[in-house]
Amino acid sequence: MECDKRTARYFYQGNKLASVKKATQDCTIVRVAKQPLAECRSSDSFVGLLAVDRAGSVIQHMQRSDGEHCAYSVYGYAPQPLTHLALGFNGEQLEQSTDRYWLGQGYRKYDSRLMRFLSPDRISPFGAGGLNAYGYCTGDPVNYSDPSGRMRDWVAFLLYRKKLASIRSHLKMVKRRLEDENERYAKRLERFDKESTTENHRRLTKTEDKRDKAQGELDYYQEQEKHYRYKKAKARYAGHTEEALHKKLLDKRGWNIGAAELQRIATAVRSY
Repeated sequence: MECDKRTARYFYQGNKLASVKKATQDCTIVRVAKQPLAECRSSDSFVGLLAVDRAGSVIQHMQRSDGEHCAYSVYGYAPQPLTHLALGFNGEQLEQSTDRYWLGQGYRKYDSRLMRFLSPDRISPFGAGGLNAYGYCTGDPVNYSDPSGRMRDWVAFLLYRKKLASIRSHLKMVKRRLEDENERYAKRLERFDKESTTENHRRLTKTEDKRDKAQGELDYYQEQEKHYRYKKAKARYAGHTEEALHKKLLDKRGWNIGAAELQRIATAVRSY
């Protein structure tokens, strides 16, 4: 994308800004797993290490012994933005002269002061862009972002999905461990019934403690799975009422719980 033919050209890798080429200097962004780690400039040999939050917003940069910190409002406004950096809020391309963001590889300019775009969305008001053609993240920038400049992205949904995958991985390991402990307990109980020695009793008790601990972990992760499954659904169907969300979940294949249990989970999640 060529933002200004006289001054700068922007190059992307996928949908992420990779480098900026200007008449006086070049800037390259170093990334690992899509997260920005550093910015390098050719003109003044600048190398700044970047610290980002989970949404990708650059909150600090360090160069040798110098550094800057930055805090953003929920809509991305920074009273004291980081100077001379190509990235800012949500890791998006920052135009230093105006403190505005080019989203969607230059598709639309976003003003964090006004909390809105400066041009209308072509897929609004009847498409996925929403009713407000100038609105950002349909008024919910905490749970969503809009890297395409066209429609909000599922920040919270993706976060909960990742957490849910981790919980389910732990669940598998705990279930296998519980199966092993149950099998070991059955064998040692049989041995103790045949020979009631002190040593057999000690081994049986030790195995029982391990089994109970594994069962406790299993109960914990099963409860966490329910909570994060509910959170993920709530983030995905953010526009739904609580009643509509519950109906959708109860009708969903694989969500084998009753209405009372679902209400208990919803209450527990809200009380966090």
